[in-house]
Amino acid sequence: MLSKTTGKHRVSRWKSTLLKACLILVAICLAYAAFTGRLMQLSQSCTHKQSKVTIGKLCDLYKSKIINGNLCNDICSGNIEYIDCLHSPRGKVVLLAQWKNQKIVLKTKHPSVDAYAPVYSVMENLEGIAEKMYPEDVIFKSLVESQAQTYLGTIIKEGDDVVDRFWFGNWSKDRLNTLSFHASMNSLWMLMSQDEYIFLKYHDTHPNVPQVLGACGYFYAVEYSPPGVIFEPEFLNIGQQLQSAPWQGRANIALGLLKLITAFDKSFPQKLYHCDVKEGNFGLQSNTEWATDAVVKVIDVDMVFYENKIGEIMGQGECVRDSDCDFFHCRGRCNQETRMCSPEIISSNLQVFCSNLFLPRHGKPGLLRYPPSSISKELAIVLEKCTTVGQSPRQADIQKELKRLLIKSLE
Repeated sequence: MLSKTTGKHRVSRWKSTLLKACLILVAICLAYAAFTGRLMQLSQSCTHKQSKVTIGKLCDLYKSKIINGNLCNDICSGNIEYIDCLHSPRGKVVLLAQWKNQKIVLKTKHPSVDAYAPVYSVMENLEGIAEKMYPEDVIFKSLVESQAQTYLGTIIKEGDDVVDRFWFGNWSKDRLNTLSFHASMNSLWMLMSQDEYIFLKYHDTHPNVPQVLGACGYFYAVEYSPPGVIFEPEFLNIGQQLQSAPWQGRANIALGLLKLITAFDKSFPQKLYHCDVKEGNFGLQSNTEWATDAVVKVIDVDMVFYENKIGEIMGQGECVRDSDCDFFHCRGRCNQETRMCSPEIISSNLQVFCSNLFLPRHGKPGLLRYPPSSISKELAIVLEKCTTVGQSPRQADIQKELKRLLIKSLE
């Protein structure tokens, strides 16, 4: 017959074994999530061969005087040197390159000129030969302004020269040569067909927006602001992931993200909403990953919308429950009387960032994992409130408290 002491020891060993098994299972799950996430990203990747073919076709268009831009000569002469293809989700191409001893990123929504609607129309002349008919300068400018206005809404100020705002060449000089002028028209029109280009170029003096350095045809170049290993821990091995990146670096980046949230809410002409909050959509200004003044930049703005546009997006479709009206990470409301989605967003940027970056989800460990014991209990409470705050006036207080705890942890 077993003694009580022996029984207790066996129970203790059983609990210890169970705990180890759970830890191993957690490690396996994290490794699997990281592996499958990496596979998904690789499935969206482009190859070196594809990238070089894409650049070659771009240069063929430039040599044929079909496109233009301040970077065309450098791209096609090799002064801008291709390094790698970062990814190509949904047809979008993102390439890493070297230019003037610095890394830059070349981007385009579509890899081929054929994917863009032309600015010209094709008509037959008296001899029955097809000719490209380009709009007059004043009409083209109004088309560009309308395109910008459609995306930016009420932000464009009356009297703004949108062509000068969005083009890198000398428009007045281009007009002196018909062939060059049409090439510039083709290029600017394709750039204006890309919402991300409009946003980045219009706001490229903002500290949280990467600077647009130039363009060639439908490609444009922005400063390189990589996410870094703190933002993307799935690329670390499982041991590093469980050990966790140092708290100081993660807390500094979290403070940088809080500054970005404040900027979205207050420092743009209209309030901005980010509906696809994930690590790869944010980058860090060079050499600030471990700095106390980490500058976070929004490097993918395909799902960033102004307040006047998000209402249009949210107010579409029939519904039964609120979740039927969600648009990616932006949460909507279902009108129970009409069974239609209301043109409003009920989540806040703070709520979305807390849920999708600060806390663990879908196999991701979360930026604010394993906090110091001095703030762990308070931080858990604040983060829980943060995920449910919505558009409540309390969100300012919650954001202030979260900032206080992060600063306290760094003292």
